[in-house]
Amino acid sequence: MMVVMERINRKRWLLFDIVFILMIYAIFRFSYVATWEILGIDLGRFVGALIPFGMGVLLRKYKSLFHVFIEQSWFYTIAILSFFILFISRYFEDLGIIPLYCVKVGGYLLPLLGSLIVFYTFSHGIYMRMRSVLSYLGRHSLPIYILHIAFVIQLPQVGSFILQQNAITSVTIQILYATVLTIFSISLSLVVYKIIVMSSLLKRLFFGE
Repeated sequence: MMVVMERINRKRWLLFDIVFILMIYAIFRFSYVATWEILGIDLGRFVGALIPFGMGVLLRKYKSLFHVFIEQSWFYTIAILSFFILFISRYFEDLGIIPLYCVKVGGYLLPLLGSLIVFYTFSHGIYMRMRSVLSYLGRHSLPIYILHIAFVIQLPQVGSFILQQNAITSVTIQILYATVLTIFSISLSLVVYKIIVMSSLLKRLFFGE
């Protein structure tokens, strides 16, 4: 996707890239691709991760432009408050307090807001001891994006247990559970990536390197 964007948008128009990413997402999201499974791997999760990945591409490509907004404290405050409000609102949909379509819209906005919050957080020198690790992960974001879906474990028993807890406990457990799964899936993705790139042909085919 990044290679295609560079080829067809040589003048680096931001609006063009935004429309292009949304168009690719819409094609996958509203086609049968989102329902495909390969070896039990749900490709719908892959499609859902396209938006935050596209945001990362835009932030990297138009870094100076986004700095105008993202490096402002007020922008971060609005983003993080909006994130928590949208996240919590999902728990009120079952009670009929919030319409379902609002929850669905929030589901699209959450990964975007999360991407902006993470970018702001680490661009301000927070977690300096982790900078080398984060830089390494950033340089390998494409293979992580492609491969991590295969290692995301779904445990219905854990999900049922989490839903039985009160709201605060449920959110806390979800954060801990997601953190463990994230470390696990990223680590295995990087291991598989290292094995694949030992072949220059496969390296070029899968990652365009």
